[in-house]
Order: sequence, then C-alpha cells, then structure tokens
Amino acid sequence: MVSSAGGDAPDFTIGTRRQTRVGTPSLQTMGRTGDQKSAPKLAAGDMMANMSSLELSDEQVVSLVRGLPAERKRVALLALALEAQAGREDRLRLGEAQLRRVAADRGLDWDRLTEDERESFVNTLLHKK
Repeated sequence: MVSSAGGDAPDFTIGTRRQTRVGTPSLQTMGRTGDQKSAPKLAAGDMMANMSSLELSDEQVVSLVRGLPAERKRVALLALALEAQAGREDRLRLGEAQLRRVAADRGLDWDRLTEDERESFVNTLLHKK
C-alpha cells in the first residue's frame, strides 16, 4: 500500500492490492464529481501495464508491512503464508514424483513400500558414495 501524508490522494483497489495515486481521481468517484464525464473502461491488465514499478529493498518492504494497521498487516502476512504453503506443497509433490521414478528405476514400487522401507531407501540415496 502506498499512502499520502496529506490524505488528499484517492485510494482504489485492483484485486487485493490497495494503492494510492497522487492527483488521479479514484475509479469509484470518476463520473460522479463532475470533473470527469465518465469512468474509463480499462481492464485491470491495462491499468497494471500503465503503472510505474517501484523497487524496494527487503528492509523497506518489512518496514512498510510493520507500519500497516494491525488488520491489514494480518491480511498481508496471511497472504504470504498461504503462498509459502502452496509452494511447499508443490515442492513435496515434485520430490515424491522424483522418488517414485528413482524407486521404479531400481525395481521398487514406492506405493508398496512401508514407511520404514521408504526411509531406508531415502537414507541410502542420501548417503550413497
């Protein structure tokens, strides 16, 4: 989230990202204020393509998250945790598929191995010289 110190800049939301643009009327108020005849019909991809990008260091990102109100901080951290969990599940599926292939190459059926046999097989792979 980007916010202005004076509070004059309108906020708008694209997906789950809330952003503030200085000097740009919000999409919700365009057409109602008389300043604009009608709201432009832009797809979210068009709006994102026209937006500038901002490079931040890890420390700056952490500082920004720490500065969020408690509820918005919770939402941001939950989104990151869910993304990390999805990545973990993908890596586990990939690892298991690789183990199945290696076991099959050695004449073993991964699904028929007991937990102890699987553990022994993995240990043999890890400590093989």
